Amino acid sequence: YQRRVHGVLPKPGQGPSEKAMDAGFLKITGFAKGDKGSKAKAMIYFPTDPGYRDTARMLVEAGLSLALDHNQITVGGGVWTPAPCLGEVLLRRLQNTGTIFRFL
Repeated sequence: YQRRVHGVLPKPGQGPSEKAMDAGFLKITGFAKGDKGSKAKAMIYFPTDPGYRDTARMLVEAGLSLALDHNQITVGGGVWTPAPCLGEVLLRRLQNTGTIFRFL
């Protein structure tokens, strides 16, 4: 395994600089069209580096959603990814810690 990734992955301490992370952000705009022609557009904005800083924040908020707000999670059994499983519970937590979400 190490031979295959040697030279491809950064070594410890070789990630982005603080300056690069300070300049980083992630903005996603989504468009949807319903079967009957209705349309929706929304934007979600993460204000800092999504690869290093915000990944950790998103994981923590997802864990806190499961631990502290499990009574608000209404999905049934099966295998779920965080967004459809935690829905607005996670979205509220992310918004309370810096994420911006709005319908456009």
